[in-house]
Amino acid sequence: MGASESERETSPPNKADAPAAIPDLIPVRMLNEFTYCPRLFYYEFVEGLFRENADTVEGSLKHARVDAPSRSSRKSKSGEELAVRTTAVTLSSERLGIIAKLDVIEEEADGSTCPIDHKKGRPRKRTLLARDQSGDGDESADTEEDDGESDDTGWEAWWADQIQLCAQALILEESGKKVDHGYIYYVAVKRRVRVEFTQALRERTIETIRKARETAANGAIPPPLVDDPRCPRCSLLPICLPEETALLLNPPESPREVQKLIPARDDQGTLYLSRQGATVTRQQGSLVVREKGVKIASVPMSELRQVTVFGNVQLTIQALQGLLKAGIPVSYLSIYGTFYGMAQGLPLNNVMLRKQQFLKFSAPDVRLVLAREAVRAKIMNQRTLLMRNHPDLPRETAAELKNLADRTEHCPSIQELLGLEGTAARTYFAKFGEMLRAGEEGQRRFDWNGRNKRPPKDPVNALLSLAYAMLSKDLTATLHGVGFDPMYGFMHEPRFGRPALALDLMEDFRPLVADSTALTLINNRMLGESDFIEREGACFLTDSGRKVFFETYERRKNELVTHPVFGYRVSYTRIFEMQARFLERFLMGEIDRYAGFTTR
Repeated sequence: MGASESERETSPPNKADAPAAIPDLIPVRMLNEFTYCPRLFYYEFVEGLFRENADTVEGSLKHARVDAPSRSSRKSKSGEELAVRTTAVTLSSERLGIIAKLDVIEEEADGSTCPIDHKKGRPRKRTLLARDQSGDGDESADTEEDDGESDDTGWEAWWADQIQLCAQALILEESGKKVDHGYIYYVAVKRRVRVEFTQALRERTIETIRKARETAANGAIPPPLVDDPRCPRCSLLPICLPEETALLLNPPESPREVQKLIPARDDQGTLYLSRQGATVTRQQGSLVVREKGVKIASVPMSELRQVTVFGNVQLTIQALQGLLKAGIPVSYLSIYGTFYGMAQGLPLNNVMLRKQQFLKFSAPDVRLVLAREAVRAKIMNQRTLLMRNHPDLPRETAAELKNLADRTEHCPSIQELLGLEGTAARTYFAKFGEMLRAGEEGQRRFDWNGRNKRPPKDPVNALLSLAYAMLSKDLTATLHGVGFDPMYGFMHEPRFGRPALALDLMEDFRPLVADSTALTLINNRMLGESDFIEREGACFLTDSGRKVFFETYERRKNELVTHPVFGYRVSYTRIFEMQARFLERFLMGEIDRYAGFTTR
């Protein structure tokens, strides 16, 4: 479920430690969301989050007929005028603190006024009402599980829809209209369902307004629904993570598999633009790439998660504006992969997350707890990669890395943690070259003489440096999308131009995603000597080599891995966002502990 664009108004965020200032007027669409699920209301109204899914897109399309203002007459079959019909009317009530865009207002011949709201779904059966007559706000019955057609007397509007419609009626009455009933038009069954504005419904609507305002201001996100039929079709499911959050709130004594509600992969991808001199324009919802005036590619923006630009590639203002409006970040890198920065739309409403980020990342005890997890996860994942790919890993090496990871738990300072991290890195990279397989005769040999950078001096380090730059870029976009400031971290010190928090979170994924990508490219002989350029002691990929690299890197990000806590399989791209959201929940006080990501 989600608010229409006209009602998704800008709202100040919530506070984690004190009541928050919220807008004077709450859109009545948000009352529907609150009745349906208070957590959904909080995400959409307080944090300003909204994501499309099949249901929201379908709803927008079916709602389009009443989105534009118009005025007409509704007549009987004999031609008699029954009512004057007005669409898309915005009204508000300062007294109640609500604002609404009314789909339809009908002024009838007897002087009464009737609001009509359009919904894409179907109503519920009257027989379901028996479970919800108490009026206590329990919406467990409000799930669209109708088992067939019924006559008009068998239908009843859902509670959330009734409250939204009643709020519209209260606004109309303040303007002097006589309103005693309204209708919900359910598109799926093409029928109006009458709603009587009884005293009980009015009182419940007013109480809902009060509770919604209180929830927005009290500084705590409502708890997730658990094993609830409303969750699977919610567009914010990948953000809410109800089953996962509930498990982290109340960890079981023994591990158990969580019901996977989120898709394993994100169908959207990354567009890499590295053809020097190319120009990118926007045309009817797509990005069109041209070289010397000749069209070479066209990609619908709806299929994109982000755009990455290397070197001398020009995006027109129209293309950039379209991407920003769609919430698609644009990363800018040098032709050799140095990450310069990112263009992104306005930040999320939830400035309180950024307040908690700066506050808690300034607390030495919080920083140390999070840094321990980052270093522990990185070392364990380095150990895992060696055990998977080394032809004969000495037991002493595996034992040393395990010991170093265990020591992070009681490390007294970040400085000592960084010392453990450095020791582990030397142990890991001392064996890294032994995971590389020699190339065929005539193919450039990928010798390993240790890690070097800024700039990389050999093909292996060129691949590692580019993979780390891509990972940093991806985590920066992810963190920005969640609402963090990617530049302020808990372990890496703030430095001009460095996304410190992205570097903190990517520690878990350096071995699993970046190093693994490099190993795949080398050991599968996907690159050769002709794919690299050496200039003044630096080594970089050619255009054709970068193309192979990007394809391999994206495939690695979209590979499925079993989550160590939840037991289901999900892509690394999904895990990036999940880790960022669990860090958010930790900082906002919803969960007690943040755990780094490790895999076996």
